[in-house]
Amino acid sequence: MSEAAPNPATPRPALLSFLGGVGTVTGSKFLVESDHARILLDCGLFQGFATLRRRNRERFARDAADVDAVVVTHAHLDHCGYLPRLVRQGFRGPILTSAHTARLAGIVLRDSARLQMEAARHADEHGWSKHRPAKPLYDDSDVEKTLAFLDPVPVGEEVEIMAGTRLTLHHGGHILGSAWVHLTLEDGHTLATSGDLGRPGHPLLPPPEPFSGADTLLMESTYGDRHHDQEWSPPTAIATTTRSPPGRLDGRRTPLRGGRPGPLRQALRPTGASCAALALPPGARESVREGLEDTMSTTRLPDDLLPRVGAESLAYAR
Repeated sequence: MSEAAPNPATPRPALLSFLGGVGTVTGSKFLVESDHARILLDCGLFQGFATLRRRNRERFARDAADVDAVVVTHAHLDHCGYLPRLVRQGFRGPILTSAHTARLAGIVLRDSARLQMEAARHADEHGWSKHRPAKPLYDDSDVEKTLAFLDPVPVGEEVEIMAGTRLTLHHGGHILGSAWVHLTLEDGHTLATSGDLGRPGHPLLPPPEPFSGADTLLMESTYGDRHHDQEWSPPTAIATTTRSPPGRLDGRRTPLRGGRPGPLRQALRPTGASCAALALPPGARESVREGLEDTMSTTRLPDDLLPRVGAESLAYAR
């Protein structure tokens, strides 16, 4: 008795390819390919050592024009920074993300393009690029084209990406707009990817929503081998950085007394500098701002510590 021929109407299982975020914690790109859809989950830059950064120059592993849609979990460069490069190579589909991430991505990607262009000018001046003139990874025009494809979707509501493929975003609690992703594929199978997850107790963000189940789970495991300090708070961290141990935080404006200089002052002392600039990504800025406001209402910070944080991101956060 011969075996029945497979039903051509039955969808085949989707194929999952890891194009980044493997062997390193940056460059997150996970491609889901089914019979009728090709969805890229996150589209991040490789960062860190030169060997990693050079991978950003390589052509995308598939024909970019064949990718139907990109889903972005949040606006950090290692999750969205490759988008202009993908658009330059022919991607023309929707970039699905939360409304807050869409707005932050504009800030982050324009800043990234500026840095890429500055690096190219520096390479021309000092002759360390093999290209004449040096070529930025992408430029302002690439970013503006990319932003036109951003398609914000509401968090917590299921939307259909294409026939049979549905997407739901859930609060991730990592930075403004961050989400974890739940996909329902055309064969009925489900896949979830965590993006980067935050923790409860953030002063501005809702806590990450509990995982609701999926057939396949992609989990970012950067901090998978450690526990968060349950006692951590922005005021305590700031006071400890400037002087250790901190003075009383008892509701009164109490000067920091006693103890040795904290890590920040110890680092500045041999340089003779009187101030330090902190380079913070979106999300961290808001936490530091909130923590500084709280700390300055209860604790007198050293006179030489003048906090300044990214105004554009903070203006939006407010």
